[in-house]
Amino acid sequence: MTSQFAGPAYEWLAEHLASYGMVVIAHEHEEQFDPELNMLWQTAVTRPADIHALLAYVDQESGVGGSLEVLADTDSVAMVGHSYGGYTALVEGGAQIDTAGFTTRCENTAADDPGAWLCG
Repeated sequence: MTSQFAGPAYEWLAEHLASYGMVVIAHEHEEQFDPELNMLWQTAVTRPADIHALLAYVDQESGVGGSLEVLADTDSVAMVGHSYGGYTALVEGGAQIDTAGFTTRCENTAADDPGAWLCG
């Protein structure tokens, strides 16, 4: 099992999970995290949507005649993620974004605050 997304940093985890018989799917998100482009907010929407579509695909392929039939148990699914991947896993699991709290924080964030770029 190899994964372009996991690369050297997470390939070990994917292989370890697969060694226990788990079906491991590592999604490669195509995005840019350049604060100058101010695109981070869009990935807050697109990442969970990408994972939702991926899980729908796995459901479809786990059905009769699908490429994952008898391999994947869609009633037992786990997600792992680090940093923005952790956010993605939480949102896909049902966590809600506190937009009011985020707005309040940004209204009270000084321009020289290290997290100010998130408010752009």
